[in-house]
Amino acid sequence: MMLQVRRLVNDYDLQQPWIEDKQLSDDKKFYFGTDKDFSLRYDATNDQWILRDEINGVDILVIGKNGLISAIGYLADDLKLFFGSGKDYSLRYDSASDIFVLRDEVNGTEITFPKNVAMDVAAHAGRHSRGGADALDFSEITNLADSGDVDCAVGTGGSATRTTVLALPSNWYNVLPKAVYMEVGGTVATGETVSISVKAVLDDGTELEIASYSTTGGTGSSTVGAETIWTNLLTNARSAGVSLDGRRITSIVADVESSATSTSATATVRAIGARS
Repeated sequence: MMLQVRRLVNDYDLQQPWIEDKQLSDDKKFYFGTDKDFSLRYDATNDQWILRDEINGVDILVIGKNGLISAIGYLADDLKLFFGSGKDYSLRYDSASDIFVLRDEVNGTEITFPKNVAMDVAAHAGRHSRGGADALDFSEITNLADSGDVDCAVGTGGSATRTTVLALPSNWYNVLPKAVYMEVGGTVATGETVSISVKAVLDDGTELEIASYSTTGGTGSSTVGAETIWTNLLTNARSAGVSLDGRRITSIVADVESSATSTSATATVRAIGARS
């Protein structure tokens, strides 16, 4: 009986010449699926291991020696590709916002790369220098940002209406307000109070007032300089228990309200700062 079994095995071996010591010979495919949807093979010419989508005729994973990947398929929308044994970092395509995201998974911070936006790294290289002239060359890292005169909607009944005065472009990192101009015009009724509150919005959504102006029964304007702006920023940060260390300002907004239930007053705000 043992001899008969051995003979059958030998006969089978002879009918399958591509099987050699439980190995596939060079360039032979091992198929998966009833319809041979996928295959694996060793490409002897290029010394590579290949996973192939046979239906669409596409090599979806090609791995050479030492783990070198020379071809790969693509990740579906919003799937993360992790790096590090503790999954410390990830890359993903955010399909909802149409951006590419590099994320620090440990601290929850992200760097985003929108489409068709040039990231001018060279222009900011000076601030990363640890010595020499570049370390003090502020012309390399700052440009003026001027909102121009922005007409702001006036909320009524003591309910403020918000207008974005200065938004940070996506290819800039921070904006440092230097001066704010606030004006109430139009017609302010007797006893009516119109108030303007200009706030800095931080990258975590925190809002801190940096300038304000209020007038009752008439029109007027006020200009606030950098010293007052930064004093206000510090005062309100301390009052709110907020740490500004490592934070950045992403926009300047104006909340304008009238104490009257209807108003003919107008408001104008202009912000100038340095952006980097």
